Parts: sequence; structure tokens; C-alpha cells
Amino acid sequence: MFKNKVIINKILSDNKLEPISKLNPYFITVLIEAEGSFSITKHKDKRAKNEITIGLSFRIKMLSNEIELLKMIKDFFCCGHLSV
Repeated sequence: MFKNKVIINKILSDNKLEPISKLNPYFITVLIEAEGSFSITKHKDKRAKNEITIGLSFRIKMLSNEIELLKMIKDFFCCGHLSV
């Protein structure tokens, strides 16, 4: 059902494998529905104009053995950082 949901390997001339990060956007959508979350935080900050700062974040939380998939998703969106 979901094509290209894992790393595709391309064989180079010297027989090494090069990972190609191609993810189906529909796969990412379903993954985020299951594993993603949005959060809004509000903190007191005397330096801010209204003494409040608002933080927005989006997270995908998965097991550590799926780090390659998370790297591919990060590359797909061209933003973010990974933490273990």
C-alpha cells in the first residue's frame, strides 16, 4: 500500500550501497497521525513584550531502532533535529 516507505539502496560502480531518501508523502501522513504530536507552551518571561513567551513544537516519537526512518523524515521536511 505504501510505496517507498523504507530506505532504497542504489548500487554504485564500486559495489557500495548508497541510501536514497525517498518517502511517499502518504506514508509520512499516516506515520504522523499515529506517532506525531503538536504542543504549545506558555512561559513567563520578563524580557518579552507581554511578559509571556509562547513555544510551538511538533514531535514524532519512535523507538531508537527507527532512527534511520526519522532521519529520512527530517530530510524530507528539511528542518528539525533528532534527540535520543
